[in-house]
Amino acid sequence: MKKAVRAESPERLTLGTVVDAIAQVIAVGAGTSLGRETAPRQITAYLGQVISDRFKLGPGERRTLIATTSAAGLSAVYNVPFAGMFYALELLLKPDLRTRRGWLQVLSAAVVSALATVTAWLFNHNHPIYELPKHALAVPPVGWLALVAVLGLAIGASFTWTNNVAKKRTAPPHRVWWTLPLGSALVTAIALAVPQIPGNGQIIVQAVLTPPAPGASTGILIGGLALGSVLLMGVAKWVGTYIAQRLGATGGVLTPALALGACMGAGVAFLSGHSSLADLTMFGVVGAACVLSVSQKAPLFAAAFTLELVKAPLLMILTAAACVAATWVLRVAATKCWEWWKARPGSADPAQN
Repeated sequence: MKKAVRAESPERLTLGTVVDAIAQVIAVGAGTSLGRETAPRQITAYLGQVISDRFKLGPGERRTLIATTSAAGLSAVYNVPFAGMFYALELLLKPDLRTRRGWLQVLSAAVVSALATVTAWLFNHNHPIYELPKHALAVPPVGWLALVAVLGLAIGASFTWTNNVAKKRTAPPHRVWWTLPLGSALVTAIALAVPQIPGNGQIIVQAVLTPPAPGASTGILIGGLALGSVLLMGVAKWVGTYIAQRLGATGGVLTPALALGACMGAGVAFLSGHSSLADLTMFGVVGAACVLSVSQKAPLFAAAFTLELVKAPLLMILTAAACVAATWVLRVAATKCWEWWKARPGSADPAQN
């Protein structure tokens, strides 16, 4: 979608965009370790382009319509109106708020995302994607939350790097007929030890937020959630997502990133001795938001998406927002330091001297 809404030389979406979206849903349903959130965005973006062609809209209006209809798909499927709005604004349009056009884009994204969400209530009845336990929440110690923010930066950046590596080395189209089944077979093999791995990661996130009761027959989670089990789920999900992309599968990485962050947050909770159900929930949601903010390079979208998925209470909203802000400040500082390091005297490529 980003190429379709570029201000300069935008690319046109084709029917192949719709076909690819359908293929993603089928692949995720078959167990591929990728998200399905890209599919509705692609389909609705294509419909937005069709509408813009039908009414012969200018480049600026066309760009806004494609971005907001793409956001509408995300909002409707996941019941996340604010996240849909921020997706259109923070990741696609990047409006200039010093101009009237910029504020019109904000208004358009807000209205379209809200309408799409309310319309979807006819089918999802305004239920959250993830259920939170019915326990009173408390803010964990600041020091441990700071650790979650730091780890969120490290894991989010590393996850983005491995995704980019996998995409650069992905199997060519003429080999997909055998690489995709191979990828599914490898994920299935991992699932023999970690049965929560297949699919987009929703099972992992829910397992962290509402762990199974001790004695429940849930593979590595038998006997309840533990440090080893959450770390194993996180690593296995990471490996499964890399395999899927490396062997030619396409799909989203929002939910896989949430799964990694939730496992990281739960791991910090266990390490710090905060292993009550309420603490695991708080740490899991905060960790998911921090990792997603870095992997998507969009803190507002990440915070809104994570919190709306669980219909977070006020205390969780404030805690997660503060940790995402801390993670983003760390990311900006790390980026500045890296740029300074590359620009310092003597750091030029020796081959250029």
